Order: sequence, then structure tokens, then C-alpha cells
Amino acid sequence: MLSMANSTLLALILSSFPVQAAQQAAPATDLIYQQGTAVVSLSEALKNIKPGQALVVGEVHGQAEIAQQHLQILQALRHMGLRVSVGFEFFDYPAQSLVEAWREGSLPEADFLSQIGWAQGFSFDHYRSQALFPRRVEEFTLALNAPRTLTAKISKVGLEGLADSEKALLPPQFTLGNAAYFERFRQVMAGEHAPSPEALNRYFAAQSAWDDTMAWKASEFLQAHPEQVLVIIVGEFHV
Repeated sequence: MLSMANSTLLALILSSFPVQAAQQAAPATDLIYQQGTAVVSLSEALKNIKPGQALVVGEVHGQAEIAQQHLQILQALRHMGLRVSVGFEFFDYPAQSLVEAWREGSLPEADFLSQIGWAQGFSFDHYRSQALFPRRVEEFTLALNAPRTLTAKISKVGLEGLADSEKALLPPQFTLGNAAYFERFRQVMAGEHAPSPEALNRYFAAQSAWDDTMAWKASEFLQAHPEQVLVIIVGEFHV
């Protein structure tokens, strides 16, 4: 699914999923995406992307087909003559120096993954090429997420249980997601083992911190680097 957003941050949203039957009619070099009620090629979907904008790609994690789609998107943007940086949900923003050390080759990958606590339940093989795609010096690979220790604590004790040093890790003027987002979150969490209302509020605060932090770090980056297009790879629900 693909839609245009009015925000200065979100220029375009692509939901990436394994290629379906409808896509088989496209040339091998192009993907097909849903844009509203219309079906469009990837090149058509990307044609209005400009420097200073973010492209948010919502995905199902750990899928080889989706990893290949990521690379097609990145390559298409570069073919358009754009500078392409990539931001990841999987990397916590305090680990930015580790990302850079790994990219420049001074930190072995095994050490990098150990130090960032890679425990996603799927292989880094699905994301290595995307993380290495940006050209060194002129493009960037970004750690966007809130520290997992922070979101885990919010889930347990709520925002009011954070120490001042932990609150300082949150985005400036942090607020919870809106009512529509809370309702979508509540529906996902409903079921046989649905949390209590109090626990649901804590979990939603953690979810909001996760999302708002990624938006904050992405916005900061684009303000500092208006010559870049930032492709943000996140789980589909976060989009």
C-alpha cells in the first residue's frame, strides 16, 4: 500500500510485501504498488521524491523477498540521481557510533551485532545490504529507535516510573499517540491474553516512545542534511 502524506517529514509511504500475482505483469526491473485505488509501478510511485524528504517503508520483518524490494527501491532512488540515506528501527539511536564503526570496517560485524544486542528473531542477513547501501562520506546509515531498555521500562512502570536521566532520552515535547492509533493498538492487543487497562496504557506509552523517537531522529537528520532522501525501514504497524 502506498499513500501520500501532508507532513513535511513523510513524503511517501510504501508498504512492502512479497510480490503477489498482480505484480507478475510488471517488467522484471519494476515493482507494482497499490496507491490508493490505483496500481502503479515503483518508478511512478517514486517520481515525486525530492531531496529533504523521507520515504517510509513498512515491512514484514525477516522476509527475503521484501529485502530484495528494499534494494530495488534504494537503487531506483539512486538512479534518479538522489543521495540516499537509510534509517532503521532495529538500531537504537545511542548506538550511532557503533553503526558508523561497523560501516567503516573498524568494528567486526559479529562484535557490532553483539554490542547493539541484535536479538530480533530473524537474521541480519535480511538487512545487511540495505545498511551498507549508503555511500560512505556523502550518505548515511542511521540508528533511529529509542533504547530498548527505555521502552522495556516504560512497559513495566509507565512514563511516571522513569528516572530523570531516562526521561532525557525521550524526544523533546514527547506526547502519546492519538486516539485513533490507540484504538488500532488496542485491537491488536485484544484477545485471550489481553492486558489489563493499566498495562495496555503502559504498553501504548512504550509504543508511542518508539514511534516518536524514530520520527524525531529522522526529522533532526533531514534538517541537518536537506540534500538527502531518507529511506526509513520499519515494521508495518509503526508506519
